[in-house]
Amino acid sequence: MEPLPFVHILAPVLPPGSSEVLEAPVPFAVGARDEDADAWYATRADEEDTRDATLERGSSLTSRDGRDDHELAAARRRPLTPKSAGRRLSESFWEPPGDGGASPRKPDKARRGCLNGAQGYAGPPADALTTVRALLERLVATVKFFHAGGNVDLAVLREVRESAAFAAFEEATGALRAADLDALTDDAAKHAFWINAHNLVVLHGCVASGPPATATAFAPVPAYLAWAKRQRYAFGELTLSAIDIEHALLRRGDIFKGTLAIALLLPRFSDDDARARLKPAASPRALALSLFAATASSAPLRVVHARRAPALQDELDANAADFLRRAAAVTKKGVTLPGPLRYNSQDLGSGTADILARVDALLKRDNNPFSWFESNGLDPATAKLEFGAYDWAPRVDIHWDHCAEAT
Repeated sequence: MEPLPFVHILAPVLPPGSSEVLEAPVPFAVGARDEDADAWYATRADEEDTRDATLERGSSLTSRDGRDDHELAAARRRPLTPKSAGRRLSESFWEPPGDGGASPRKPDKARRGCLNGAQGYAGPPADALTTVRALLERLVATVKFFHAGGNVDLAVLREVRESAAFAAFEEATGALRAADLDALTDDAAKHAFWINAHNLVVLHGCVASGPPATATAFAPVPAYLAWAKRQRYAFGELTLSAIDIEHALLRRGDIFKGTLAIALLLPRFSDDDARARLKPAASPRALALSLFAATASSAPLRVVHARRAPALQDELDANAADFLRRAAAVTKKGVTLPGPLRYNSQDLGSGTADILARVDALLKRDNNPFSWFESNGLDPATAKLEFGAYDWAPRVDIHWDHCAEAT
């Protein structure tokens, strides 16, 4: 028996109407490389293009295995299942690169699945920090133009997607393919760039294809991870998804504080990976309270304006304090921290006393003498620490006042 190239993560039995979760296991297979998933996505895009062209012109095509166009079209219209998706990814995993000629895994095919993959850029290398911040501010301003108050719902996102302003924005995103990432020489610059880049990719994905379909998913965590993996940008010759930016870069591939099955789905870059050089030496503090994930529990979207430490850390701490004041609960029994810290409590410290001391310091920022701990008779060294449940329902929450630099 031939060994399997990877171990499938089996999908649970689905209740009626939960087809959304079927997409979750598709891109994730233990042992499969990112390049294999990219090739699989490119193959799927080629199949859809061929199917559409075949049905439009009504011509007769014959596939490599001898099937005619009617059989091929019928096969491609069948719904994708975890079993068939795994088989297709397995075939692409073992497929030989070909003889000397064009490889089936061409870089341009991989980048075609990027949100900014089709946009050309003929200008000089762009300043990375300035470019990513300007693009995020531009997209936020476009969304705000169509936003009449309340939540940014699907109707607003559809208006933005169909607007000329969004088309112009997408053309401008090609500048990130020429961004000079080598100029990000210190941790502060890398933190500022990649936090803004992550939030840009997530918001762009929400407009382009809709927020993550986690509200009705049978397994919301893998469903969200699958969505985040599909939201990708090209940075020079490198391709990174939202999940790559958060976990492989900003979190440096640290072990996920959760179930083993979820940990196996998170990306890590080995030392010989070209993308590994983009990692900071250390993760930013309170990172979970700065990343926008388009879910009900995630931090609202904010634009990071500072470029250098300590101004950057001060800005991130201010954002974290604002979020904690609205989402944390301090009572006489203890402290309940918001959902984003449920899996990433290490963002605030290494132990309960360390985390609570950090929370107390954040809540007393901005010359605020009031201590939530003292008013409830709590000692940070002995208080009970709990974490609220994470609400995976999709929500586009933008902190408008923090998305444009004060003048």
